[in-house]
Amino acid sequence: MHRPGHGGCADATGPRRSPGLERFRVVIGDGRHFVNRTTNRYDTILLDAFLGDSSPSHLMTREAFDSMRRLLKPGGTLIINSFVGFRAGRDFFGASLEKTLKAVFKSVRVHAANPDETSNVFFVASDRADLNIVAQPDFAQVHPACRDLAQITFDDQTEANPQHGIVLTDDYNPVEFYDAANREDIRRGLVMRMRSL
Repeated sequence: MHRPGHGGCADATGPRRSPGLERFRVVIGDGRHFVNRTTNRYDTILLDAFLGDSSPSHLMTREAFDSMRRLLKPGGTLIINSFVGFRAGRDFFGASLEKTLKAVFKSVRVHAANPDETSNVFFVASDRADLNIVAQPDFAQVHPACRDLAQITFDDQTEANPQHGIVLTDDYNPVEFYDAANREDIRRGLVMRMRSL
């Protein structure tokens, strides 16, 4: 979505109905294609893209992040919501994502409520030397069902084991292979939750 005059952008994969959505221009298509074609500059890019149980690997490479970095205004941030974990033996994607971001950006922060479990993890990257929080969110505005988890995730920072993972590139990105067990667990969990409805 792009709000004219505000520099916000997201790549939507389908139509959505939300209050105030008419203020945004929705672009339906592939995020990498959008990044490669746009000439706009942004304060923040929010990458929240999933292919069912995983993030699209073509959006998680050094070259993709370099393209996104070029679209950021000075001091801008890239924020990624991904589904990863950092438990030894199951941390290839999370460790590789952090390592790849650090190959492109000066500062990277990783926020995870429970780093040992495969769950939503937020990566924040910027060319600013010091990536500090400038304002505390009002968690009273967050739905009660997820308020505690949102606050824990915001407050908790983690780092991957620097000995694990690789810098992911367009030419070599074996995430689907090394993350297969995690993705299978995610699919099983989704099926179990659907059965309980």
